[in-house]
Amino acid sequence: TGGEVKAGEYTDRYVAEDGSSALVTFKNSDKENTISVRSNNKTISAPRKADKGEGVYGNYDFEIVAKNDSVIITQGNNVIALKKARVN
Repeated sequence: TGGEVKAGEYTDRYVAEDGSSALVTFKNSDKENTISVRSNNKTISAPRKADKGEGVYGNYDFEIVAKNDSVIITQGNNVIALKKARVN
């Protein structure tokens, strides 16, 4: 079933358009399927919305879509686009 996310937890550094960076952590286990984004000493996290399709997370306040090397956070009219940082 290509495209399966490996179980466990992993964190990658992402960069916003303004150059600020964020740490994005994916947790995948039998009990938990969540994403968390930490930036400016604030962390937001959300469970995966299975009914919305692969890579879509959210709660009452915001939606996070993780696709390929990007993470898009939508909170009301505020949209933050993050791209995975390139590792040299």
